Amino acid sequence: MANNDSTVPETKTSRIDQCRSSNIMIKLWERTSHTLTKKELEWFSAATEHAEHMIISLHDTIEGVGCLVSGDGWDGSVRSGNFQSHNDVPELLYSIANSLDTIQGLIHIGSSADHRLKYPELYRESDAIKAVK
Repeated sequence: MANNDSTVPETKTSRIDQCRSSNIMIKLWERTSHTLTKKELEWFSAATEHAEHMIISLHDTIEGVGCLVSGDGWDGSVRSGNFQSHNDVPELLYSIANSLDTIQGLIHIGSSADHRLKYPELYRESDAIKAVK
């Protein structure tokens, strides 16, 4: 899916037919961004900061899980059961992938909103066309 924001790095939305967090967010953004007020754009531009906080939290969580797994039964003590089932690791990895997908969508929207705020003249013509549709 092409990004209408001319200088914002294009986000490749793979498999738009898949119902993923980033696809949902980006599709809704592209259909509504031209109708937003300056105040609303400022609110959406904060999505980038929110994504940064999510990345930090995800990093800390993954690091903590790594410590749990590496320390489980390390000193000869009884293992606590962290990731002993063959289903545990894939579920964790799918959860991480979903979190990263959501973060990708937030970054796209936050960057796009910020760009619209900084360069509104780039969008006037295309927004007028969209408003007529």
